[in-house]
Amino acid sequence: MTDHGDRGGGDPAVRTDRPWALSAILSFSIGLGIAPLALPLVALASGYDAVAIGLLTATSAIAQFLFRLSLPALLGRLPDKALIAASCLLLSACYATLLISTTVVAFVVAQLCLGGGRALFWTASQTHAVRTPGAPVKMLAHVGVMGNFGSMIGPVLTGLVAARSLDYALAIGVVLGLVGCLLCLRLTNLAPYPRRSRAGEIRLWRRPGIDVACWSAFAAGGWRAMLNSYVPVVLDGAGMVPALIGLILSLADLASTIVIWSLSRLPVDRLRDALDVSLIVMAAGLATLPFVAGHTVAAAAAVIISGGGAGPLTILGAALARTLVHPADEGDALAIVGTFRAGGMLVTPAAVAVSLAVLAVGPALALAAVALAVPATALTLRQRS
Repeated sequence: MTDHGDRGGGDPAVRTDRPWALSAILSFSIGLGIAPLALPLVALASGYDAVAIGLLTATSAIAQFLFRLSLPALLGRLPDKALIAASCLLLSACYATLLISTTVVAFVVAQLCLGGGRALFWTASQTHAVRTPGAPVKMLAHVGVMGNFGSMIGPVLTGLVAARSLDYALAIGVVLGLVGCLLCLRLTNLAPYPRRSRAGEIRLWRRPGIDVACWSAFAAGGWRAMLNSYVPVVLDGAGMVPALIGLILSLADLASTIVIWSLSRLPVDRLRDALDVSLIVMAAGLATLPFVAGHTVAAAAAVIISGGGAGPLTILGAALARTLVHPADEGDALAIVGTFRAGGMLVTPAAVAVSLAVLAVGPALALAAVALAVPATALTLRQRS
């Protein structure tokens, strides 16, 4: 395993843009955290039913996946600073569209902007982070911590503001996106990644080590999809009140944030070990939940433990991929890891939905938890044997 060192060297201009980058991440992630609560509430207030809301939400997931597929090409043509700014503008456009209209077309446009902005932002912010001075794990951990912190603030802020008017929540989302865009003006303008021919080479996502990173990110995306869908269903079916369910989900995100922060000083040669442990912890916690859902403390512990395992997966996977590629391929590697995460978010809930034809929701969730950990774990065992 090779660590390419501190990209950007000791350039003071590069080093001093870190507070601006972290501020932009916080602004964007708070704005992004408004969407899970505000958009369904706006849709309900506009007369849409649950099926329509689900389809509209799927539009965002599809857009995110497609945008991520285009990122290797974009990173080779545009500075990551420009992509971060564009993502912030897309976030603002999402909320501004719904302030103007709530027709079906407007909702589709809003969801496309939301998915596209999410895809561009997280990959571009990661590439910008690993090209500034510092260990890649530490830099990516900072991105993850600030993103999680903002995501926890967003729903709380939305709940407080929406009590007066949903339009206020949308307006705050517009402002936060614009603030993030303005903060991008202070970022160092790093050149696009150089393009080079890889004719005859094994595709990045199939290379030993990078394949583990990709499937670990897939597992992280699947866990996030379960946390936003079937985990609340299981807890609700066990008789928990919405306020308690919300608290448990927030604690899972908090556990994720704490673990990510604790890994910021992880040596590069321990990345694979940390990924293995995180996968096992995530799968064990999520698979246990259906069997202890009737016991509040045990159920909360299962969800929180799964969050502690799932949170680091994308960060560790991105850091591992970054250390295993040629410097010119760094952007492609991070984009591919992000694409696998988006794939996990898209595929996992659909697979669980199909399995509900023969399984109850609890066993289906447990089966999904185990299945999410299988690809990366199997690849790790094969490569170490």
